[in-house]
Amino acid sequence: MKKILFLLMLCLASTGMLAENEIHNPQPTTQLWYSSPATCWLEAMPLGNSHLGAMEFGGTEWEELQLNEETFWSGSPHSNNSDRSLSRLDEVRKLIFSGQEEKAADIIDKDFIVGPHGMRYLTLGSMKLHFEGHQSATGYYRDLDIATATATTTYKVGDVTYTRTTFASLTDGVIVMNIKADKPGALQFSVGYDCPLKNTIIAKKNQLIATIQNVEQEGIPAGLTANTIIQVETDGKLLTGDNTLSVATSSETTIYISAATNYVNYKDVSADPKKKAQAYLTALKKTLKTPSAYETLLSRHTEAYKKQFDRVRLTLPESNTSLKETPQRVADFAKDGTDQALRATQIVDPANKAFADSLAHAISMIPPMQVGRHNQLQEWLQDADDPRDDHRHISQLYGLYPSNQVSPYSHPELFQAARNTLLQRGDMATGWSLGWKTNFWARMLDGNHAYTIISNMLHLLPNEGQESQHPDGRTFPNLFDAHPPFQIDGNFGVCAGIAEMLMQSHDGALHILPALPDAWKNGEIRGILARGGFVIDTMQWKANQLETVTITSRLGGNLRLRSYTPLTTTHGNTLTPVSKGSNNPNPFYSTADIKTPLISKEITPQLPLLYHVYEYDINTKPGDTITFVRK
Repeated sequence: MKKILFLLMLCLASTGMLAENEIHNPQPTTQLWYSSPATCWLEAMPLGNSHLGAMEFGGTEWEELQLNEETFWSGSPHSNNSDRSLSRLDEVRKLIFSGQEEKAADIIDKDFIVGPHGMRYLTLGSMKLHFEGHQSATGYYRDLDIATATATTTYKVGDVTYTRTTFASLTDGVIVMNIKADKPGALQFSVGYDCPLKNTIIAKKNQLIATIQNVEQEGIPAGLTANTIIQVETDGKLLTGDNTLSVATSSETTIYISAATNYVNYKDVSADPKKKAQAYLTALKKTLKTPSAYETLLSRHTEAYKKQFDRVRLTLPESNTSLKETPQRVADFAKDGTDQALRATQIVDPANKAFADSLAHAISMIPPMQVGRHNQLQEWLQDADDPRDDHRHISQLYGLYPSNQVSPYSHPELFQAARNTLLQRGDMATGWSLGWKTNFWARMLDGNHAYTIISNMLHLLPNEGQESQHPDGRTFPNLFDAHPPFQIDGNFGVCAGIAEMLMQSHDGALHILPALPDAWKNGEIRGILARGGFVIDTMQWKANQLETVTITSRLGGNLRLRSYTPLTTTHGNTLTPVSKGSNNPNPFYSTADIKTPLISKEITPQLPLLYHVYEYDINTKPGDTITFVRK
């Protein structure tokens, strides 16, 4: 939840949702919007600042903000290591090397994987607001604006318009909800708290203070305590009950939520959670005394957030469905379908020869990659792959991505074998696996196939438990990835894949637009970073061909630029093509030195069909900015 807001932008961009022309309310560029409140967690809007997370439901009569705190887990400090595994390690190795894998697996299951297997993340409970009489609201609208990381809910009851704006402050560590009525004194509601875990709640002055106990798991005793403080600041009347706060005759009220646990580090849970939680609110005392407290906190948060969010922007043309409600847009999209680690030690610390030597020795013991009898990249040492197996795990393609060991130019037979493996595994999978496949096909320089995988991801699954009605559903209404259940790997993976479709810098050169799909005919990307400290300040393309790219060199050094179109600079400088077979002198672009692959004697290895590329070397100094255009 904490990082989702940063990646949803690219998920939206993959569907053509970043428009060239801004419009208002809703803005297809940055807003997820809905015409009704969330009826389940997977329709709620995520907010987070890395310390606290919240899922806002946007209800009218009842509003819920389901909360999380980053250190609130089940159990207590412990070690997962088995005390029986080391004594049996040599035995397991001998069994594996003698071909008795099943016997080795039995020992591992019995004496290595003994549990506990891991603690679970716990809810912090929910703040619940009750607006009596608001069940008959009209003109309902809610959104999440990922450009500002704010969620807004607005509706009318009678002739009064109510607006709630919520954000998780990046600068002040609290969650803030501002509630307004456009008629004086028309705002009244109660504030409560609910949690499925053992808890106590007290109301004191303008605060609700909840103390929550965690739970044991797998024999690990409970050892964490959390405190949540809900503080209400209002221009109306505030009444304190036993475990609720009530607001009346208000025009504007702001709620501040803070939380913390007794966690200090992985072996110490001796902190005072209430003192930690209160410290965030104490730090705001001076600000909260000012008339513009809410606006000040919002401004601080937005400024800090936009420093991160605005660094990268992907712009694609509007589609016909750009103004539709978010779940409908997802549904319509699905319908229409419109050895680097070793080198790093030498770069960072050339004197660390012993460590580098140990890595080199470990690498020398790894067997070479193999192309099997189905012209596939083998998953196992034995040529045992089934070409009809469409299992979602494709770990044998690590050398393709995220590593740089499978190159279309240096190792074409491995490259083609990787492609065959992908074809054999198929284009459908669960959500997180589709994230991987997006990256794999981008590395295969096949933008249309990567786009197909993204399209497969963007099939709506309305909620968990509805898989039988929506067997291809891979995205929930709030754009969470559906494994199902929700797994953030898919969101992260697709965003990484989009970056790989537009720029790659792992194979000896900075390759611009290596896997641009036909569907992204025109567009622009700003702010993405390549290896070696090269920043693509802006890159524009039209009719699926590069128009212009501006690159800043932060570190200096050789920039080897690879493109499907011939290039020149805006100053008309002549670019010298790279001599065939020459290595890039920039150490950040060292290519992988791999063992000669083993090829099955039953096949004639296949080779890929590749587009012609143009490569240029440009010597740069730190701070140089160069603009290249299509010749």
